[in-house]
Amino acid sequence: MRLNAPTCVAVSGLCILILGFLCSSLIFPKLENHLIAKETALEEGSKAFKSWKKIPFPFKFKIYFFNVTNPDEVQDGSNPVLKELGPYIYEYVEFRKREILSTNEENDTITYIQRKIYYFNQEESGCRSQDDIVTILNFGIVSTAHKVNEIAPSVLSMVNDGLPFLYPGIKNAFTTNSVRNILFDGLPMSCESEVVDMICQGLRSKMPPTVRAAENNRDYLVSLFHHVGTIIILFVRANLRFQINGSDDGPYEIARGFKSTTKGKMVSFKNKTALSEWGGDYCNKIRGTDLTVNPNLLTIPKRIHFFASDFCRSFSAGFNKKMEYLGLHTYKFTANDIFRSDEDCFCASEADDDSDLPSCPPAGTMHTGPCTESHIIISQPHFLNAEKSLLTYAKGLKPNKDKHGTYIIMEPKTGLALVVKTRFQMNIFLQRFDAVDLLRNVSEGLFPFIWLEEGAVVPLPIVEEIRNNFSKLKIFDILKYIMIISGIVLLGVSLILAMIKDNIFCVCANHNVGKNVVSVSELEPREKFADLYPHLKMKNVTLVNNKTVDRQAWKILE
Repeated sequence: MRLNAPTCVAVSGLCILILGFLCSSLIFPKLENHLIAKETALEEGSKAFKSWKKIPFPFKFKIYFFNVTNPDEVQDGSNPVLKELGPYIYEYVEFRKREILSTNEENDTITYIQRKIYYFNQEESGCRSQDDIVTILNFGIVSTAHKVNEIAPSVLSMVNDGLPFLYPGIKNAFTTNSVRNILFDGLPMSCESEVVDMICQGLRSKMPPTVRAAENNRDYLVSLFHHVGTIIILFVRANLRFQINGSDDGPYEIARGFKSTTKGKMVSFKNKTALSEWGGDYCNKIRGTDLTVNPNLLTIPKRIHFFASDFCRSFSAGFNKKMEYLGLHTYKFTANDIFRSDEDCFCASEADDDSDLPSCPPAGTMHTGPCTESHIIISQPHFLNAEKSLLTYAKGLKPNKDKHGTYIIMEPKTGLALVVKTRFQMNIFLQRFDAVDLLRNVSEGLFPFIWLEEGAVVPLPIVEEIRNNFSKLKIFDILKYIMIISGIVLLGVSLILAMIKDNIFCVCANHNVGKNVVSVSELEPREKFADLYPHLKMKNVTLVNNKTVDRQAWKILE
């Protein structure tokens, strides 16, 4: 059967319109996602791989101290009054410079270790210096008292006798020292006296992560950031750099995203697919990424997970909102309930007497003991989103979600985290111990002594490069709109052609049959003509033959 022109045009328009909608909703998005996934996969030699292996911009490490303004009063039982000092800003010059150990083509994974190099950024720190003197709780003394009390309470008196020799000149449970020493160089712990031989021998047999041997191989140094990973930090005075040598961080095994959509997902840590520090499979499961490389987000997830090896666990952040960031469509994720867990396996409840885990701390906090071998309890800064009663102990805390909350701003198509701000506060429970003179009369409470912000902001040139790459993909938008508009136009044209063919436009001046002739396609009753054209007087209308178009017509008589 031969199709006439209006039908052909209509069929063509409909096909093009349907194709346009299919391309718009299905074909082009899949093709676009495939091209982006291929471009951002961690394939050796690619630009994405080189940027991941050695991130081309520094990560910032901001440190705030809670300076104790009334240490003597706290020693006698008063609540502490704190004044925040900071930030002291460090940068990872070669943040997580990764050394590739192996690539598994079959599993589409890559295994690596990473190292960090810090340096103090004096310019961004402003008037603050590493030589600033601060007074904070002596975490070494308090942590030691807690540990001994758990293992052998009867030995506390021996610790008490040894403290004046371990810390010559000590007068209270606080330390007043430079930022440099507290963070990296270390506070000296003397083993010169025979009184502390047993304590020092115990340190040699099992050295806590916060302690390292001094250069004389007799004494020890205690520095705060040994709470974060079992590492050795060497201070190079010539250029103010801190290089983490010793045991490397890792190995990590992550998905490359070349054959799957799980790019960056943590597969194993230290050659184990699950952790063992906690009290259940849920808490020991390794989830998420390290936030430097993430899966492409094809849909909006309710939560994203990120793995923090420093605390031996994964954390999560919930979807907050869509937002524009430097001209890019992004998703913002916030970690308001960062210490929330669907199962109580990060600590031991009061009813669980047989558990090796520490007792559950107040809501909104987490005990890091099983990971760091310390009595550090972490929270969000200024006890943000934590149990309200925690704000009644130390004075000077003012939680603010904008300043103290953890959040991530992510570009969904590439999975690139454009802004990362993870914020944690370190606390220790200050407790009275009758057997320890320095702790016999202190006030009791969860004592904050430092909080940290770790993260990065992707520089503007990289954001502009992403925008430029996305602009190249706009060809898909142009093509889909061309097809949709073309389909609609062709359908319109087919409709007009059909109307012309059937003379739907039937009122026209036809000069071939006279001045006042109305052409019709078929003989219409006189009455119907009157209905169509009521303004004409029917007595002046008669039917004539239109020989030119071989049709009949109604002629309006003069």
